[in-house]
Amino acid sequence: MSKVQVQSDHPFHETIVDAIQEATSTELHCLARLIKRTTILKDHDRIIAAWEERCKSVFGPEDLGVPATVRAKKEKALSRIND
Repeated sequence: MSKVQVQSDHPFHETIVDAIQEATSTELHCLARLIKRTTILKDHDRIIAAWEERCKSVFGPEDLGVPATVRAKKEKALSRIND
């Protein structure tokens, strides 16, 4: 039986920024679905900035609705902190 090599784990908000920066157009579509369905607890602004920068170079003005979704998730995370 072969062993699976596990890389060191990182929080979602760090891993997703790295993935966005390297993503192809097809991968960006997959990442968009993942981002929209995942709870994001921090670094929302970094995710938005990485997303907007990558999408501009790949799609032009199309952002697949991710920045708006992440902003809403940021508001939700902030409201949890303030409660």
